[in-house]
Amino acid sequence: MRNLCSLVLALALSGLGINTHAALPDKATAAGDSITMGFAANCTKNRYFWDLFCLLGGDQPQHSWFDGWNTSVTSVHDRYKLLDSTIVANKDAAKSGSEMLGGDNNFAVQASKIVAQSPKPDHVELILGGNDICNRDCTDASHCSNPLYTESQWRNAVRAGLDTLVQGLPTGSTVFLGSVPRVQDLRAAGLAKQSSNSSVRCENVWSSYDICTIATSGSTLNGETSA
Repeated sequence: MRNLCSLVLALALSGLGINTHAALPDKATAAGDSITMGFAANCTKNRYFWDLFCLLGGDQPQHSWFDGWNTSVTSVHDRYKLLDSTIVANKDAAKSGSEMLGGDNNFAVQASKIVAQSPKPDHVELILGGNDICNRDCTDASHCSNPLYTESQWRNAVRAGLDTLVQGLPTGSTVFLGSVPRVQDLRAAGLAKQSSNSSVRCENVWSSYDICTIATSGSTLNGETSA
């Protein structure tokens, strides 16, 4: 694959930070889903009907971890600008609901959008994969029609996006591939949150809106007791 030796793939498994040993980029961009788009990022309550208006507001790009501009956020772009104020950034390829593999804006599609930008970015950061799990209904294909993707499907999806970036980004570009969000901890984290905050009722929202049922269901799902 062209430019493979010159493209640094950094696995930021515990968080995305700035690699001060690498040359600073001229332009940074992100691939991602609702996490990158800051979906409902400042919503702190969900007990009452009127609290849902915040959730219905959807994306809050100003609160994005990548290039959010709200004063409550110290984004990746903010940190880069402290080093060089001319560095620009965007998350134009990202979209809430995106998967690594499935859908119409998966990693491969986002990678194609990124390399089509002009000027091309020379730094890309990626967090995807949570929806690939949350949109599935079982782990065993004999239990439902849309089980979790296989390891080979997953690897191929990651490789397809990376191949596009490797072939299309300028020589010397960097790609930070973040770990898949730990959706398996979503139920425990939500229950802990609602036990300490009377304004939060995660179970009601999960069941009403079918949010990541494979991880948030406290009962059997399609014959499986644990995903």
